[in-house]
Order: sequence, then C-alpha cells, then structure tokens
Amino acid sequence: MSASTKEVVSSLTNDPRVVSKPGTYMVDIDKVPWTEFIFPKSYFKLLNFDADRGKSTLLVKSEKGAPTYLHKHVGAAEIYVIKGSFSYEEGTANTGSYVHEAGGVVHIAQAEDEVLAYVTFHGPLVGFNDDNSISGLCDVDLFYDLAKKNNAVGHLPPRR
Repeated sequence: MSASTKEVVSSLTNDPRVVSKPGTYMVDIDKVPWTEFIFPKSYFKLLNFDADRGKSTLLVKSEKGAPTYLHKHVGAAEIYVIKGSFSYEEGTANTGSYVHEAGGVVHIAQAEDEVLAYVTFHGPLVGFNDDNSISGLCDVDLFYDLAKKNNAVGHLPPRR
C-alpha cells in the first residue's frame, strides 16, 4: 500500500463525524507518467479502477487528428472535455462538454485538435476489424497492466 493510502491518524478537526479510511487517496497527476492508450496518438493516466465492477477512471490526451478504431461500449462511458474537441456520429464535444455514451454504442471518434479529457468507463470496450470480427477487448485489467508496465500505478491502491 502506498503512503497515500494509509489511514489518516491526525485530523484538521476534532469533529467525531469525520471518518478517514484506507483507500482514500490524492494524486499529484503531474507526477504520473503518460501511458500509450489503445488508440493511436493517444495516452492515458489511470486515476482509479474497480476491477470487481469493471470501472476505470482515466485522464486521456489525444493529439490533433487522433482517431479511434470502430469500437463498442459494453458499459457506459462518461467524458468531461478539459481541453480541445473531438467529433463523432453524435456530434462534437468541445472544451467544457460533458458526454455520456450509453452502453451498446458503436462508433468511431476523432480528435479535432489536441484533447485532454477526464473519462470514466463503466465496462469494457470491444474493438472491431474491418470485417466486423472482434479485434480485441479493452478493460480495466488491460488499463492497469499497460500502466504497470510503464511504472504508472504507484499512486494507486494495490490490485487484489
């Protein structure tokens, strides 16, 4: 367990309603290295994960023109665009946009310019080849394994 996930002993208040628990942590995101994402010209920082529920929270950046492959969201995805814009069949998401992609959505997106986004996946992504066969599955375990290989999981609670 990293130092940031230990139970807090001291408190800023003596309020008996305050409860601190292991698993609560803060991350200096600037110190977490960028890891190559599953789509070209895109990178991520794994901020949180729940392997039991298949949920992962990422900071994602994409270079201008970065495409996604045709993919299906098995669970919903939530995106807050911090910087830039991207487009797909549903429209264009610009800086400050919140996007909710329902589970079952199949689409391709493209970064209109450099994009920085806070993303939560509530399930895996399924990638497709040109002949509609499945090219791969991207889930919380893959995100964790890619980040671990890049020495980018030290800020996270241990994986069970």
